[in-house]
Amino acid sequence: MYHLSTQYNKWLFTVEQLKELRTKANNEYVQKNNSTNCLTVDEEAMVLRYYELQLKDFCEKFEPPMTKMAIVCIEKFLYL
Repeated sequence: MYHLSTQYNKWLFTVEQLKELRTKANNEYVQKNNSTNCLTVDEEAMVLRYYELQLKDFCEKFEPPMTKMAIVCIEKFLYL
């Protein structure tokens, strides 16, 4: 049944699809704001990876652990 769910249909992306979506969003923002001081797609990925690791460290202090769900949320809502 999962493959018929909204979550599966709207939130499951391949690595290539995510890269394409991020690149498109970055390019549109830069063009719309006519800015040269924006982060590149690679720089955005580095910032997000940093905060993923910070969140992982933070979540490991909780019982029961909530790391996996927190990382899933940050990936879904901050990446897109």
